Amino acid sequence: MPFMFVDRHGRGTFPEEVCRDLGLDGSADANTLILAKTPNGTYEMFPATAVPEDQHWFYHPEMQDRMAAAEDDFRAGRYEQTNGPDAAQAYLDRLKKSR
Repeated sequence: MPFMFVDRHGRGTFPEEVCRDLGLDGSADANTLILAKTPNGTYEMFPATAVPEDQHWFYHPEMQDRMAAAEDDFRAGRYEQTNGPDAAQAYLDRLKKSR
């Protein structure tokens, strides 16, 4: 079982086996790990992934507000269901025309 020492400043070095298992290859100046506290008081650790450049738009506050509003509409039953790709396309076309 691998283990590590932590100095009085809270710094430690992971054993090579753990770095390999976590995908911490040492090619970056720093790696980010997420520590999630479990219900029984222990922690789970896993590598954090950066948001790809082409997905930054999703985390913009305006987009987050729009997503929250859409989820509220869905929970309240304010949505239209379509059956099949043709019906879905027709619905999207109607939405585009109404703008």
